[in-house]
Amino acid sequence: FASVLAHELSHSLVAARNAVPIDRITLFVFGGVAQMGRDVDLPRTELKMAAAGPLASYILAICFGSLAYLADVLGMGTLNLGLVWLALVNVGLGTFNLIPGFPLDGGRILRSFLWQHTGDLERSTRSAARAGMGLGLLLMAGGAALIVADLFSQEGAVLVSGLWFLFIGAFLYSAASSGYRQARLRSRTAGLRVADLYRPGVPAVDFSTSL
Repeated sequence: FASVLAHELSHSLVAARNAVPIDRITLFVFGGVAQMGRDVDLPRTELKMAAAGPLASYILAICFGSLAYLADVLGMGTLNLGLVWLALVNVGLGTFNLIPGFPLDGGRILRSFLWQHTGDLERSTRSAARAGMGLGLLLMAGGAALIVADLFSQEGAVLVSGLWFLFIGAFLYSAASSGYRQARLRSRTAGLRVADLYRPGVPAVDFSTSL
């Protein structure tokens, strides 16, 4: 969780340098998320913010790997094992987040490139979100296949992995779909004012009127 927090803090620091406020960082079972106070208005800002997280994870992996090597040289086997696992966790965290499916960092990087090329944020978000939803479906299918294979083998070796892929796939599919709906809503209402949607003269009745 400290590694995930460092990953999300790197997003936040780059966001702060680009005048994008971060309201909070939330850690949960699948990772973490830095909640922005407003939308990013330039594709290059999105690119820098998205790339910062995986970069921080890879830097942590190098640091833990170097410490693991030092522990191994000094004959500290138990410490070496823990540091190796931390290095591997950060490599996995950085690599998984680089998968080009929104709302993962790789999906945001993909969206920034599409946004830079087309100039259309909604269309770019739709393409990146579809990639994220497709990835979610693939993970769910893979998880279901592992569960079925485990049922036939009756060894229980891949049941947990299958369930994990199933949950991550469902979460990613839901997040990608929700992220696109939110982006579409923001783009459709960006030029509107309250007065554009306000309807005056709402009917009212007296408090004493019988229902």
